[in-house]
Amino acid sequence: MRKTSIEILNPEHLALLTKAFPPTEEQEQVIKAPLEPLLVVAGAGSGKTETIANRLVYWVVNGAISPQSVLGLTFTKKATAEMGQRFALRLDNLAQNLEKFVASPSRFEVEMCRQLKGDWQWRDDSKIHGFIRSLTAGLHALQESGMTSRILRSGVEVSTYDALASKVLTEFGVLAGRDSGYQTITDGTRFQIMSQILETWVSNLSYREEEGASVGNFIEGLLHLAGDVNAHVVDLNTMKKLYADFLATAQRELLASQKLDEALEPLKAAKKAAKAANDKQREKALGAEITNLDLPLTSQAKKDLERTVEVMRFGVDAVEVIRAFNTRKAQLRFADFSDQTREVVELLKKVANISQSYQQRYQLVLLDEFQDTSVAQLKYLSALFRNHAVTAVGDPNQAIYAWRGASAASIEEFPKYFSDNPSKVASLTLRTSWRNDAAILNVANCIASEIAEQNRTEGKNENFIMPDLSLRPGASPDLGRVYGAPFLTDTDEARAVANFLENWRKDLEQAVEKTAAWQAAGRVGQPPSLPTAAVLCRKKSIMLPILRELSRRGIPFQLQARESALLDPGVVLVRAALNVVVNPQNSGSLLLLLNRFRLSREDLEAISKAAGRTGLPFQEVMKSQISASVSQPGRERLAILREIIAKLEKHVSYATPLQMAKLAAKLLGLDIEQRIPGTPYQEEAFTIFLSIIEDFERSGQATLRAFLEWLDVAESEEKEVGQFQEAVDTKKVQVITVHAAKGLEWDYVAVPGLSEGNFPDNRTEIWLKNYFVLPYPLRGDRDSLPQYEINLRQLGEKDRSRKFLEQYDGVRTLHHLKEEANLAYVAFTRAKSHLFLSMSWFKGCNVNTAKPGAFFRVLLGEDAKLFCMEKPNKGMTLVNSQEFMHLPDWLGDINPCFTEPEEANPNVQEFEAGLWQAPSWLDLPPESIRPETFPWDVAGLQRSYQMVTVAAENPPDSQALESAIPGSLSWRVWKLYNAPRPRLDSSTLLRQIAATSVVKLDESNDDFMLQKLRPLPLPPSPAARLGIIMHAWIAQQLGQPTLDIPDGSEATLDADSRLKLDCYRQTWENLQFLKGKAVMDIEHSGSLVVGEGTEGFEVPLRIDAVFQERSCGTTWIVDWKTASHPNPPQYERYLHQLGIYRLYWLQTHPELDSQDIQCAYVYLKEGETEHQVLTLESILEHLKMPDYTPEYLYKLLKRGETEATEFLSQKNL
Repeated sequence: MRKTSIEILNPEHLALLTKAFPPTEEQEQVIKAPLEPLLVVAGAGSGKTETIANRLVYWVVNGAISPQSVLGLTFTKKATAEMGQRFALRLDNLAQNLEKFVASPSRFEVEMCRQLKGDWQWRDDSKIHGFIRSLTAGLHALQESGMTSRILRSGVEVSTYDALASKVLTEFGVLAGRDSGYQTITDGTRFQIMSQILETWVSNLSYREEEGASVGNFIEGLLHLAGDVNAHVVDLNTMKKLYADFLATAQRELLASQKLDEALEPLKAAKKAAKAANDKQREKALGAEITNLDLPLTSQAKKDLERTVEVMRFGVDAVEVIRAFNTRKAQLRFADFSDQTREVVELLKKVANISQSYQQRYQLVLLDEFQDTSVAQLKYLSALFRNHAVTAVGDPNQAIYAWRGASAASIEEFPKYFSDNPSKVASLTLRTSWRNDAAILNVANCIASEIAEQNRTEGKNENFIMPDLSLRPGASPDLGRVYGAPFLTDTDEARAVANFLENWRKDLEQAVEKTAAWQAAGRVGQPPSLPTAAVLCRKKSIMLPILRELSRRGIPFQLQARESALLDPGVVLVRAALNVVVNPQNSGSLLLLLNRFRLSREDLEAISKAAGRTGLPFQEVMKSQISASVSQPGRERLAILREIIAKLEKHVSYATPLQMAKLAAKLLGLDIEQRIPGTPYQEEAFTIFLSIIEDFERSGQATLRAFLEWLDVAESEEKEVGQFQEAVDTKKVQVITVHAAKGLEWDYVAVPGLSEGNFPDNRTEIWLKNYFVLPYPLRGDRDSLPQYEINLRQLGEKDRSRKFLEQYDGVRTLHHLKEEANLAYVAFTRAKSHLFLSMSWFKGCNVNTAKPGAFFRVLLGEDAKLFCMEKPNKGMTLVNSQEFMHLPDWLGDINPCFTEPEEANPNVQEFEAGLWQAPSWLDLPPESIRPETFPWDVAGLQRSYQMVTVAAENPPDSQALESAIPGSLSWRVWKLYNAPRPRLDSSTLLRQIAATSVVKLDESNDDFMLQKLRPLPLPPSPAARLGIIMHAWIAQQLGQPTLDIPDGSEATLDADSRLKLDCYRQTWENLQFLKGKAVMDIEHSGSLVVGEGTEGFEVPLRIDAVFQERSCGTTWIVDWKTASHPNPPQYERYLHQLGIYRLYWLQTHPELDSQDIQCAYVYLKEGETEHQVLTLESILEHLKMPDYTPEYLYKLLKRGETEATEFLSQKNL
């Protein structure tokens, strides 16, 4: 390795050879910089990943570095994959061109000339020929140096920061006495361990519960504190001493204040009496005596001091809780990522030669997203690669992860950590934006320039301040559109966002047509790109009105899988049922369940009045004291709800959270509703929810209460609640948080909710008042943070009192606003060409208005200062509407609101007048649906039928409807009549096709299509009920607890069925098939994905049991059958289920080969061994099929889709 290059090929040569863009001057400086510690401050969209990929290629070619000797680090697995792909692409392109040059230099030169004239648009022939001569000379020299295409393709190691820490521990931990075999745990497991520690904690924790806080918030707070202890490598004994010292100081000041008040009280009373007696001499003497004493504290200072005493006392106790937490993890051989990073820091202090080993192994180290590294990560990376060829790339304006441990000073402290001579460390800048059009850059630079000015005010080094971004070369300054508008309510704001996205939808439709024409013309290469869109929200609560409006308009959108799952109406209902079971006082969850069962407003009011008379909680009255004024249908439905809750309560003490969730879904009838086309209850969402629970249960000691508390906290803290790598559908609007949007880009971006308290939010914190914030003096980045001390002082000469934390209000607010400004900068720079910024005065049903936030006011131009401490006045007017340059012309009938409203929030009035909503369908037991039970339902249905019959020919207006059907029913029918009616298509019809139903596609059965179109409950079958009971019994025998579900009750069986059941059980117990096999899984649910993207299919399935053969390791997938063994002519009907099971297992277990997996039906009705098992191989052999392949299944499903299209056309649907 050479630290300076002997340049064989220059950056331009390599850009041509690797099919990259020609480098700019600032990029070339980064690419060619010597192999020494280098900091690159790179703005948003400046091509940093591309530039470091080109730097990698340059030094592989010119510095005699093997790609295997290069290490790239970033934060997430997704970013790791993207970085690795970019590196591999550039090196592979170079390898291909090297092979072409070796094979035929003359052809190679002709091709390079063509690229220079075509892609690079060079027109000067002499320049081209000179460039080609130097290029070929360089390639000859590269050959002579021993470089080959095989070496270029040898692969770069790309990893996450956490994975590298784990790797160092695995390799060298034993040298420091660390045992192997530790398991990396998730946040859910950390939550459970901390919960268990607190349940058995015998000492008193000095903690005053915050208003609105829960046990889950308390646990999460302690976990956050424990994580920061690791992130900043804090010694717990030092931490305890600091808390104790600050506690002593605060107590001393508080005691002194109390004594001062005691001394002042009689003096003030005497002075007042002297004044009343007109004794001026005594009054003056008492005044002088009072003046000679210390100034008293303000009432706020006293409150803050009392709070500080509480927090410091809690901190002393919390240290011991964290110590117990760490001990418990070690006993369980568990470690989270922060544990591993801290352990690596300690390991590198003890074992000196690790650094030498890693520097020899990796000759070039590339650190991406460096602004997000923690102090612990800085320390271990510094210990490994100090004074080495380290290139760190980051943007201080995109530092948005301080809340999860990122250092506040990683960029500016890079030289100190990575060089013995910090002043000599080079700092280069990438400031050309290749993403944003000019209009968007102008708005982003408004924020960037103010952040830079604030940093200069704070004395930051100019080398580490990100300058304004510049427009890409050749781009027109007129490109791009930035729109903005303030609205009265968030409902109006959501409508405006939808209007903005209607523009995107029109552009998308046009682009799709152009792409189709492009493909029809037979053109080669990449087709035209499709425009993309996103809505970026500071908080998840902002999403809800926007999602409702997008759904109403039919604008397709996509949430992250976990967000989509938790917002699914079915998942919300299951959570509500589980919440009521563990916490009967949870009235919000109970109301959701009452809504599910269509309780009228009158019935709810009757129950509420009964609660008022009896003094019992609402939920207790609902369970027992049912008022006579509740309607008969209401009482009937409440009885059903009571029965559901009682059944869940019966199992909560022994069933796992996963079993409880499945049981709740079945009891609520969601398993049926999920199969209806157009249903709001999505089975895939519930599957993701179950995966979240499974992830939480990994520690093996999960409780339902702990899971629900963790989930509530994870949502409120904007945390991730599972690891799902879902495919992004670019034809849908992505609705995500700003934090999740980092590193992504779209053509159209809407950023709603830019009001004070939301974006920027108002959660400023001082560690002296916050139980769960690590004391700043303990943090590794403390020099970059505000300095808070217990210092009581007079702020002005005329101020006759002393203040405490009030003196820090300004610095605290500015520090927080700068962090929020970084987040706004990230949000705005995600947009390529269209940006819509909005705010509303009223959010939801709030009574008070929310002022326009600092980041909305950037639309007002230079007069809007982000870091201005003045608060907007009451009744403020933003700007004259005619002068507001960013007002869009596509608002239609949505009126912007530039002046703070004096009237009340109209959303409140609408909410109060709203009707109690009813679900579209309810799965009540058949015996409950009788005319005499629901007389008003029958009458209402008759009137509705009459009305709809008339409306089919002559659509009524609302007045005519009200006269024909009085009361709330007319409103509901009118709403239903005018609701958008999405047209069914074949993809909707086959969206959920179970593995057991695929055979019906093979039979071209119209009855099956009709059943898919409007699913009806199948008549109860004694054989089916017997099968359910037998499956449940087998699951219990194999170790899975069976839940008491009514459909599986043996008490309902007649004598003949009981005899059959006994025979099945006896056959199962004597099965030779089970000998030598170990249970791997029981009742396993999943989905097989066939095809790719929008053309793919999802086949949900449930496998009865999975075994592993002990002798050879073969996996056996088994489906229990209580029917007879089929005859060979029937085998075709039994092909698909087992075939799909094997494809699924191969898809989810890529380490296995097809010969490692056997699938079989096991027939429990057969007494003879040879008839008990039917394998997939036997079926394939009979049908003369070599195998059951994904291509075969995909072809069948596509044929079914075609038939479904014809079926819908025939039925005019």
